[in-house]
Order: sequence, then C-alpha cells, then structure tokens
Amino acid sequence: MKPTLIIILLLSTRSLFGDQKTPPDLLAKLDQLNHEVVALKTQQATAASESANLGKEERQLLRTADLLRDDFKRLGKDIQKDVDESRDHASQKASHDANQCTFPEGHPENCAAYNAEAKRLDEWARRLNEDKKLLKMRSSGLDEARENLNKGTLDWFARKKSNNATLNDLEAKEKAAVEKAKRMTMDDGFLRIPRLRRLMSEHCANLSEVGTQAALEMASQCLQRVFDGASH
Repeated sequence: MKPTLIIILLLSTRSLFGDQKTPPDLLAKLDQLNHEVVALKTQQATAASESANLGKEERQLLRTADLLRDDFKRLGKDIQKDVDESRDHASQKASHDANQCTFPEGHPENCAAYNAEAKRLDEWARRLNEDKKLLKMRSSGLDEARENLNKGTLDWFARKKSNNATLNDLEAKEKAAVEKAKRMTMDDGFLRIPRLRRLMSEHCANLSEVGTQAALEMASQCLQRVFDGASH
C-alpha cells in the first residue's frame, strides 16, 4: 500500500508554504499528519516485508510437503516389497524344513545341497531382519518429519493470520488518513492557496488520464472539490 497523492500533496505544502503564508495551526496539522503518514509507511513496509517472507515460507512448506509425500510413497512400496519377500522366504523355509535330509553314517556330503540351502535361507532371514530395522528407522524419521511439518504449518498459519490482520488494520488506517487529508483540504482552506490549488488541479487531471469511466468520474469529483475549496 502507498499513501495517496492527496496526502503527498498535502505534505508538500509544508515545504512549499512553510513560511508566513501558511497559518501556524495549519502547519501544526500538517506536522501531525506527516508524523502519522511516516509512521504508517514504516509499519506498512515492515508488514509487507513480513508478508513476502511468509510467501517464501509457504512455498518452502509446500515443497517439503511434496517431498515428504514422495518419501512416504517410496516407504510404502518398500514395506510392501519386504512383506512379499518375507512371505516368499517363509514359504521356502517351510518347504525346506519339511523335507529334512538324512545321510548314512560317514557320508555327510549327501546333504551338502540341503545344508547349502539352509545357509542361504538363514542369510536371507538375517538380511530381511536388517531391512525391517532400516524400514522402521525410515518410518520413525518420516513420522517425525511429518510432525515437524504439521507444527511448522500451524505456526505459519498463525503468523499469516496475524500478518493479514496487521495489513487490514494498516489499510483501514490509510483510508482514515486519506479521509483526514480530504477534510483538511475541504475544511482548512488549503485550496485557497493558489500554488497548492494548481498542484491539486494537476493531480485531478492526471486521474482522468487512466481513461476508465471510474477514473473520469473520480477526476470530475476531484476537480469539483478543488473548485469548491477555492470558492469558500
């Protein structure tokens, strides 16, 4: 948000007519309005900067959410793969154990293939156990990351809500400052000062250059205020 040209023009009178031509009470009102507008602009800049930072945070939160969603999908696929592989191992182990190998005394080589298969199944089981530990660690890590993301998102929403309230409050204060500026031009005889009246007329003419019907109506109303103020 930016202070309107009406306020800028009013503030310019402090330097343009800051001598004996401007009554002290009007200068005091100008000083007060200047103080209000400067403070308002500072607050607006701060709130706008915070809003921009919140926008960056929002984009980062969304990127994090997308990455986390993909990580959970990969984890789900890996868990299903582990389940399928564990089922396959259990089936092969059951079949192996159901067909025990025996050998004549002094000829253990007769069960070499059986024993080799038993060793393979044991190694497979150990690997599956390690995989399950890693999957559990990944799951815990992702759960923690999701919890942190949820907390961060809730914190962001709270700060965004506060920032929106601040921006709305500043907008209301800006409108109030504009209305105050209008009252000063209408009620305090500012437009009876020829040089300021010329500046205001130029401002009104600039409004009409926008070309829209609303702008033309605004320019007409603006010029009417200048005319009325000069004739009072």
